[in-house]
Amino acid sequence: MPNYRVLVSGEGPWMELEGRSQPSGFKVLCHVWATDPAVAANLAAQVVRAAPALSAAVFSHFTNAAPVFIDEIDEAPPGECHEPVAAFHFFPLNGGDDFRPHSFLER
Repeated sequence: MPNYRVLVSGEGPWMELEGRSQPSGFKVLCHVWATDPAVAANLAAQVVRAAPALSAAVFSHFTNAAPVFIDEIDEAPPGECHEPVAAFHFFPLNGGDDFRPHSFLER
């Protein structure tokens, strides 16, 4: 079964950024074992939504119904195996990052 690298992004969690509460976006790299890219995308979305680092960082609970986006997905080279979820990169939605999701993942 292949190991997939999946770049996941999302928007909407409220965080303390730049000294005030505001909606934010995030990006994170995931590694999941799956039979094909579609299954890998769904697994990565579930892993991100359940990540303790995301829940700990946001004021409002980030639910399983929250939208996430799959920006990129590819097979990791043989031998590359990392933690399922890397460190989250948070940014304000008011221009703090070039946030252009490519596809919406429905549950």
